[in-house]
Amino acid sequence: MKTKRKISIPILQYNPVYEKIKLTIDSVLWQEDLDYEIIIGDDGSNIDYREEICEYLNQRGIKDFKFIKGTHNRGTVGNLIATLEASSCSIVKGLSPGDFLIGKTILRDWVDEFEDKKREWSIGSVLCYEKNNDRLRVSARDYHPLDLTPYLNQDDVTIAYNYLIKNDNAFGCSVLFQKEKALEYLKKIENQVIYAEDNIYRMMVFDGLIPHYFPRNVMMYEYGSGMSTSMNQFFRDKLKSEWNITTEMIGDSIAWKEKEKSLLKFADKNPHASMESSIVLNKVFLTRDDYYMLCEEKIEQISRLAGNKDIYIYGAGRAGEIACDVFDGRINIRGFVDKQADSIREKKGYMVKRIDEIDLKDKFFIVCTIKPDNNICDELEKNGVNKKDYCYICATKDYSISEIRECS
Repeated sequence: MKTKRKISIPILQYNPVYEKIKLTIDSVLWQEDLDYEIIIGDDGSNIDYREEICEYLNQRGIKDFKFIKGTHNRGTVGNLIATLEASSCSIVKGLSPGDFLIGKTILRDWVDEFEDKKREWSIGSVLCYEKNNDRLRVSARDYHPLDLTPYLNQDDVTIAYNYLIKNDNAFGCSVLFQKEKALEYLKKIENQVIYAEDNIYRMMVFDGLIPHYFPRNVMMYEYGSGMSTSMNQFFRDKLKSEWNITTEMIGDSIAWKEKEKSLLKFADKNPHASMESSIVLNKVFLTRDDYYMLCEEKIEQISRLAGNKDIYIYGAGRAGEIACDVFDGRINIRGFVDKQADSIREKKGYMVKRIDEIDLKDKFFIVCTIKPDNNICDELEKNGVNKKDYCYICATKDYSISEIRECS
């Protein structure tokens, strides 16, 4: 029988909701065949629920826990550094209030495989959920990394290419890591990056530290509750700025040009791995690999094209559903337009209308198809839609739903 592994589980909080803390703690307490220490890292909250949390853990018979209280709001990076420095374990799985682990042995199994693989960090799959009227609904959006193929094939070069060139990064909440290595990189960005601690993983990949992939759903993450998925403009701008800061830190390295050259050379030899998106006027063409990878730049581009107009997705089929999952919550979608609207009146919680049911003034349409179809563009224009009032999103001819992670 294997010796029980010991792992630190920091739960980072700032002005938390107590019920979410309990949910997260309970998912840790359910873990079997694993020794763990819980470290609550509070980042200077006005109300930190310290007494309630400590009482709850004591009632559950948990003695191996610490409560680290920051004197002021340092940000995620500073808070994480403080909890790691207080940790007595070499392996760490961080959580936030609202996160919860899936299954009673998930950490045991993950840690066992992580130690066998002897990597500095590991990622698992994360399911997003949204809470509505006290009911939890698994969300179909934003699974990262989007392309799991190189991880399953243990293809480190393609993983590096995807991470650094395609920006197909893992959720920060999906990571299990070696404490000392994480601290080493956190110290590099300390005082320059405040919130986006997961930028260290880009730096690690650049330095050749490729993650191990644990092929299980490891936890549930509340979509919209964290800074990266919230609609708070301040945090969105801050995270973008910190992304750029980290990019400049990587770019300061003499080795960057050689790294970029070697990755692009690899891409030239493996065209299936490269992102061949092209933009022609107001038309956005996406390859199969790029279809789920609508980065902020593309979303911002479509937002610029639409301006202040109401946005409709033209096409209520599979392509429209996928586009809705990608765009929903990021741009203001008002509904779907489809020729079959008489038989399909609702899709993804939005009304489906025919084009002749809509006043075209101040409207913008995102045309979505599985394969290129210029007839749809002609159809729109025949119905009075100007070229400047729509963009077109499609996939290449070899597009196959089965080759992409299903989002429903």
